[in-house]
Amino acid sequence: MHLQAFKARFAGSLLKHGIIAVGCTSVVFGGYFTVNGDESFYRNIIMPAVRLLDAERAHVMAVKLAAKGLIPQDYSPDPDILVNYNCISFLSGILI
Repeated sequence: MHLQAFKARFAGSLLKHGIIAVGCTSVVFGGYFTVNGDESFYRNIIMPAVRLLDAERAHVMAVKLAAKGLIPQDYSPDPDILVNYNCISFLSGILI
């Protein structure tokens, strides 16, 4: 009788601690890959999860995250076609 109760408690405790360990590990690695800006992480994990949301809700969430600086910025230079178009020069979207 006592052995069965112990096994039931042990199995429940093992399941609970396993879920906690997997959840904490997911948060740590998710945070690392988000800060690191890993492209494959965004392509394979973040974007499929965001596509499950309504388009308006996903947009509002992205704007709020960008406002708080939680989305990595792209520091690569713009292609020449975006800067010079038909002999008209643009600088950061402003006609000069």
